[in-house]
Amino acid sequence: MENSELQDRNQKYKCPYCDKEIKVIWSLKQHIMKNHLTIEFYCPYCNEEFETLQKLRFHLFSKNDRFHQKLYFLITKRIIKREDKEFLFSNNQDLVKNDNENKKIIIGFECPFCKHKSLRLKNIYEHVIDTHYNNSVKCPHCNFIANSLAELKAHSQSQKDSYHKVLFKFLSRKLNKYTVRKQFMIK
Repeated sequence: MENSELQDRNQKYKCPYCDKEIKVIWSLKQHIMKNHLTIEFYCPYCNEEFETLQKLRFHLFSKNDRFHQKLYFLITKRIIKREDKEFLFSNNQDLVKNDNENKKIIIGFECPFCKHKSLRLKNIYEHVIDTHYNNSVKCPHCNFIANSLAELKAHSQSQKDSYHKVLFKFLSRKLNKYTVRKQFMIK
């Protein structure tokens, strides 16, 4: 048995709400959902209260620090990759500060025209239509400035590179393609 496996077995995970220590992440998720997020939804780090669990999740998603990201994973159904688990739940603070200070592991999507973020690509499309439809927008891949999304769509269709093709698919609402999803993920 390796030393790291032994450390994993002995590691306990602390609840951000009540500081209870639990041996398994899955049990910690259950503990949080059952004991702390039944009636009121609040962030233990900011002391902000939210009307719904979804609004709390979005708040945690939008923050870029390790504590908010950890709680985000604990109250969602997302599976935590091994390297992300080591980053989020490591007790070695020095390692995290030096090596992974700016690491962002939450997967979401970002508007190609502004910094609006969402957990779903469909919401980004709706944001683009609502916010940028009749406004002039700059192509995120070249210096072309369009007076509307229709003009940008025609521009992206006329270009031959893969970035413009993906932008055209996005503006044509072909959201199910893997390449479209990959290009708009938060990096």
